[in-house]
Amino acid sequence: MPARCVQILLPFGVTYTLLVISLWNVLIFLGPIISSKLQAMGDVTSRGRMRVFHGMSKPPMAVGVPVKFKLLTLLKFHPNPANETFLKIGSNGTNDSILANKTESASESDDCTLDLEVTDQCLSLVKGSDVKTLNKKPIIPKPQCTLQNLLKNCTRFRYTHRYEDKPVTSEELEYPLAFAVKMHTAPEQAEQLLRAIYRPHNVYCIHVDQKAEAGVFETMKSIADCLDNVVVIENRTTVVYMSSAAIQAEMKCMQKLMESEVKWKYYINLAGQEFPLRTNLEIVMMLKRLNGANDIESYDHPRFQEWRFKKKFLVIDGKLEQTDVNKERFGYDIQLSKGSAYGMFKREFVKFVLTDDVARKLINWLNDTSSPEENLWATLNTLPWAPGGTYVETRQTFNTHASRALIWNWDRDVCHGTFVRSVCVFGSGDLKWLTSRPNVIANKFNNDLDPVPLDCLESWLQRRLLHPLLQTVDKQYIANLPHVKYYNNIDFSHLSTKYLQEKKRKWLEKHSWKPF
Repeated sequence: MPARCVQILLPFGVTYTLLVISLWNVLIFLGPIISSKLQAMGDVTSRGRMRVFHGMSKPPMAVGVPVKFKLLTLLKFHPNPANETFLKIGSNGTNDSILANKTESASESDDCTLDLEVTDQCLSLVKGSDVKTLNKKPIIPKPQCTLQNLLKNCTRFRYTHRYEDKPVTSEELEYPLAFAVKMHTAPEQAEQLLRAIYRPHNVYCIHVDQKAEAGVFETMKSIADCLDNVVVIENRTTVVYMSSAAIQAEMKCMQKLMESEVKWKYYINLAGQEFPLRTNLEIVMMLKRLNGANDIESYDHPRFQEWRFKKKFLVIDGKLEQTDVNKERFGYDIQLSKGSAYGMFKREFVKFVLTDDVARKLINWLNDTSSPEENLWATLNTLPWAPGGTYVETRQTFNTHASRALIWNWDRDVCHGTFVRSVCVFGSGDLKWLTSRPNVIANKFNNDLDPVPLDCLESWLQRRLLHPLLQTVDKQYIANLPHVKYYNNIDFSHLSTKYLQEKKRKWLEKHSWKPF
């Protein structure tokens, strides 16, 4: 090309290139804003809107793709979900093996489909608006939309309660989780919890207290019959408050989930009155950043609470009662720890709980103590050969227990609900606090007292679920957790089974068994 032509065209080429770069930067900046506005009208899809059904999946867009692809996905319109056509594999031998159009039985199902759009009321509550004028009475569903009626048809139940309307990423598919729910009442609230944490590639166990009303167990059993990856414990335990029965119920779910063909990475235990603050993708992102550690609250057992294991406790007439019989000391000379009954346990730790001889001895010794589940996980986590364990202190009071967001009546945080057994049962006024927490699960809620918090949190999660750019975790918070810091500084070989068993051998040499 003649030099004169180059001199003439070069400025135009540079100008054009700069214009394209500027326009692209504007789109990257405005993309999430445009997406957020459109999503509020129900017109925008996210990474995926792709679905994973029972028995079939399609690889979704991976986490961490370039911004330009995220942006294009955010700005992609989709048809009305009610008119989507798809193929679905049925579950448990039901007669719903193929559903060619979601508009099937529209007169029955469409009017029962959950509306998970974030309302203006919820947005104002998240911002901290006054709650005095709120109507906190539960919304009574139409007769055809009750949970019991929907469960008569599994296809209808899964569709109307949005079990199949959840984008799933490849990162989640490669990192399956196990959840266990212990409950005794309020099946509708427990089902709301289940659908919030449900993904087809995870596994779930539900334990219903033996003394619960028959209808509670039957309802949860019907739910499990509609979902292949949910199991309800048949051989149930009668759970007495503060007794070791809670551990027995927990271990039944641990055993059942270990038998699953799904090689899940972490076990998360829940109460039926809890609710997640994070999407499944966010939970996976957080767990990966634990670097192989358990997230278990654990600190030296306070002396003023040693009465819990100084005397023997027995269940008498359905209540745990303290006796006058002195409790023998534990055969190994170890420091008992205290913590929460709930946490996030890596798979190897769950296997350790079920099979390790020292762990079994501690479980047996705690059988006649008070609130043993608050000692068991916390103490086992400090043993040198416990997978994912550590002796560093983690506690809710210092906000270093990532698993749970809760307010005790002695905490500085204000509870806008009501206290039951010293724990805040969240109210509408707590939504601003809840949505600002970095934790995974919030404890606890009661729909009979105030149904607004759960409904708002469910729609708040759904909005983030459909926006890949909104699904984030507090990396600084996680990095500063004491157990994460500990695992960041250990040799990778220290996580091996061989290394941990050698630690146990050396420990046993110094701690011989001395039954008292």
